[in-house]
Amino acid sequence: AGFSASSTTRVSAPMRLPSVQHYLQFIRSSASPILQIIAGLEDGKRNAVWAEIEDRLGAFNTRDGWEGPNELLLTAGQR
Repeated sequence: AGFSASSTTRVSAPMRLPSVQHYLQFIRSSASPILQIIAGLEDGKRNAVWAEIEDRLGAFNTRDGWEGPNELLLTAGQR
Protein backbone atom coordinates (compact mmCIF):
# COMPACT_ATOMS: atom_id res chain seq x y z
CA ALA A 1 0.00 0.00 0.00
CA GLY A 2 3.03 2.24 -0.16
CA PHE A 3 3.51 2.80 3.55
CA SER A 4 6.94 3.30 5.09
CA ALA A 5 8.16 3.50 8.65
CA SER A 6 5.41 1.15 9.76
CA SER A 7 5.31 -0.35 13.22
CA THR A 8 2.99 -2.63 15.12
CA THR A 9 2.31 -2.52 18.85
CA ARG A 10 0.65 -5.27 20.87
CA VAL A 11 -1.94 -4.02 23.34
CA SER A 12 -3.47 -6.22 26.01
CA ALA A 13 -7.26 -5.85 25.93
CA PRO A 14 -8.80 -8.55 28.12
CA MET A 15 -12.55 -9.07 27.90
CA ARG A 16 -14.11 -8.76 31.33
CA LEU A 17 -17.64 -9.96 32.01
CA PRO A 18 -19.58 -11.06 35.11
CA SER A 19 -19.36 -14.75 34.12
CA VAL A 20 -18.43 -17.22 31.41
CA GLN A 21 -22.16 -17.51 30.65
CA HIS A 22 -22.20 -13.82 29.73
CA TYR A 23 -19.34 -14.42 27.30
CA LEU A 24 -21.12 -17.40 25.75
CA GLN A 25 -24.25 -15.28 25.35
CA PHE A 26 -22.11 -12.67 23.57
CA ILE A 27 -20.67 -15.32 21.22
CA ARG A 28 -24.11 -16.76 20.45
CA SER A 29 -25.57 -13.31 19.67
CA SER A 30 -22.71 -12.08 17.49
CA ALA A 31 -21.48 -13.12 14.07
CA SER A 32 -18.96 -15.40 15.74
CA PRO A 33 -17.09 -17.87 13.49
CA ILE A 34 -17.81 -20.60 16.03
CA LEU A 35 -21.48 -20.42 15.05
CA GLN A 36 -20.58 -21.22 11.44
CA ILE A 37 -18.17 -23.97 12.46
CA ILE A 38 -20.73 -25.90 14.53
CA ALA A 39 -23.84 -25.04 12.51
CA GLY A 40 -23.82 -28.34 10.63
CA LEU A 41 -23.69 -30.51 13.74
CA GLU A 42 -26.65 -32.39 15.13
CA ASP A 43 -28.29 -30.77 18.17
CA GLY A 44 -26.74 -33.22 20.64
CA LYS A 45 -23.22 -32.73 19.29
CA ARG A 46 -23.67 -28.96 19.10
CA ASN A 47 -24.80 -28.92 22.75
CA ALA A 48 -21.75 -31.01 23.68
CA VAL A 49 -19.48 -28.50 21.92
CA TRP A 50 -21.04 -25.60 23.84
CA ALA A 51 -20.64 -27.53 27.11
CA GLU A 52 -16.96 -28.18 26.40
CA ILE A 53 -16.37 -24.55 25.41
CA GLU A 54 -17.97 -23.41 28.67
CA ASP A 55 -15.88 -25.88 30.64
CA ARG A 56 -12.61 -24.77 29.06
CA LEU A 57 -13.44 -21.07 29.33
CA GLY A 58 -14.04 -21.66 33.04
CA ALA A 59 -10.25 -21.55 33.39
CA PHE A 60 -10.56 -17.76 33.10
CA ASN A 61 -12.97 -17.35 36.00
CA THR A 62 -11.63 -14.94 38.58
CA ARG A 63 -12.80 -13.82 41.97
CA ASP A 64 -14.30 -10.75 40.29
CA GLY A 65 -15.96 -12.50 37.32
CA TRP A 66 -14.67 -13.77 33.99
CA GLU A 67 -11.60 -12.33 32.25
CA GLY A 68 -10.72 -13.74 28.87
CA PRO A 69 -7.37 -12.92 27.31
CA ASN A 70 -7.44 -10.70 24.25
CA GLU A 71 -4.78 -8.81 22.36
CA LEU A 72 -5.01 -6.05 19.78
CA LEU A 73 -2.37 -5.30 17.16
CA LEU A 74 -2.18 -1.58 16.39
CA THR A 75 -0.26 -0.72 13.24
CA ALA A 76 0.75 2.74 12.03
CA GLY A 77 2.66 3.83 8.98
CA GLN A 78 3.56 6.88 6.91
CA ARG A 79 2.92 7.58 3.24
